[in-house]
Amino acid sequence: GEHTTPDEEPIETAKRGISEELGDDLLDEIKSIQNLTELPQYFLIDWGKENKNRVDRQLTYIWHVQLGKRHEDLHLVLDDEVANHRWLDMETFMEQLNEDINGTHEMFCIPIEMKRYFDMIDISNLSSKI
Repeated sequence: GEHTTPDEEPIETAKRGISEELGDDLLDEIKSIQNLTELPQYFLIDWGKENKNRVDRQLTYIWHVQLGKRHEDLHLVLDDEVANHRWLDMETFMEQLNEDINGTHEMFCIPIEMKRYFDMIDISNLSSKI
């Protein structure tokens, strides 16, 4: 998700988020973008004392973006929000997500919601060759 500005269409918000967090070069590598939610979703995340009592509130659409190359072959320019994240293939993602749903919530901050959004992805349009 990404914060939407008042004059921006949701698809433009998704593209801006990719550009801001992963680099402008990736816009040319987009193979498909799928909106997973008909209406924007409201997130409220309290990061706690260890994060200076930061609270995030965000109204956003949830998007699935497929790129035309593997992440190892892309030129990524990661911003501070995503620089320490790991890339996972879909199988590993689902394994770790299911472990987190049944475990300690150490990998994903909202694992049940992540699973719900993952289930919305139209896998018939995904290429396993990438």
